[in-house]
Amino acid sequence: MIKLKINGVGYNIPPVSKLTFDEFNKIRIKGDNNNVIDYISAYTQTPKDDLMRAQMKVASPAALHQSIFDIDEDKELKERKLVLKYDGTFYELDHLAINTFGKSYHFELYRQQYAQDKINNYELCLYALAIALSDVVDKDIEVIYRELKHYHWTQVLPHSFFLGKMFCGSMINSFLLSMRCISALKTTRLKTLISRKELERLEKI
Repeated sequence: MIKLKINGVGYNIPPVSKLTFDEFNKIRIKGDNNNVIDYISAYTQTPKDDLMRAQMKVASPAALHQSIFDIDEDKELKERKLVLKYDGTFYELDHLAINTFGKSYHFELYRQQYAQDKINNYELCLYALAIALSDVVDKDIEVIYRELKHYHWTQVLPHSFFLGKMFCGSMINSFLLSMRCISALKTTRLKTLISRKELERLEKI
């Protein structure tokens, strides 16, 4: 955690690598928060204008930026993880069945929600993981999904990404899901790097 005092009030701000899936989805994906002020504002739910006027001591804004944005997200997403730890038990991804009619049926229902813009690519992938786990742990898909949302995104999204592509069935659908997920994170990462370069430039003035 990154400890900050804003107007004398202490905050523990997690870096990107320590966000839960829910936080990552809201702050980085939906919120598109790519600089220090936007990120802290989104996490603490403090208006940006209030943050800009606040007393906040940091050694260097560029160093704070680097501490917060501490992971290459698209690289992490693409790194296939072989084992998932869920609810205290380890599961091998290759042993989670996805080729049953019931699981394919449920994934198609969530894919229809995606087509209607009710969920995004990453939420669709997390549902794929919840569906794959549903028979193994004998829980409702929505219950599993709500639990997985509170895991660190690095613990569940790479697995979800892999299973989401598998559930897509056809190579073209799998490829499209992969490209959408990766390109969005690449764009987010690029914006973040531009923000850091701007801070470094300003510190040299």
